Amino acid sequence: MARAEGSSRGEPIDVAVLARLIGPQPAMLADFYVDFARSAADAMLAIEQALAAGSRGAAESVAHRLKGSARLIGAAALGDHCECLEESCQGSSDDVMQSAFQVVQEEAKRVREWIETGGGTSCLVQPTGFSP
Repeated sequence: MARAEGSSRGEPIDVAVLARLIGPQPAMLADFYVDFARSAADAMLAIEQALAAGSRGAAESVAHRLKGSARLIGAAALGDHCECLEESCQGSSDDVMQSAFQVVQEEAKRVREWIETGGGTSCLVQPTGFSP
C-alpha cells in the first residue's frame, strides 16, 4: 500500500500547490476549495454507501477520483489516504478496508474544517517559481 503521510503534521492543504496552477488569487482559491469540499462530501457519502453495499469496485473508483482532486488542491495527505483505500478495495479484508476508510474520513474532516475556517487563503504568499 502507498504510504500516507500522518495527518497530524502541518496544515491539511498546501496552498502553494493550487496557487501554482491558478495564481495567488485568494478569492479564486477559496472558490476552488469550497467546490472541492462539496464534491468531497458527495464522494465520502458515495464511498460509504458503496462499502455498505459491498461494492468494492464503486468505492475504489470514487476513492480514485477523490485522490486526484485532493492532490490537485494540495491536500496531499488526503490523496495518499485515498490511495491506501483504493488499494485496500482491491483485495484486502473488510476490516482493513474499513480502517482505511476511517483514516480517509478523518483527513477529509480536517480538510473540510480547514476550508470552512478560511484556511490559508487570507495569508497567501506567492509560490516559488510563479511569475504573474
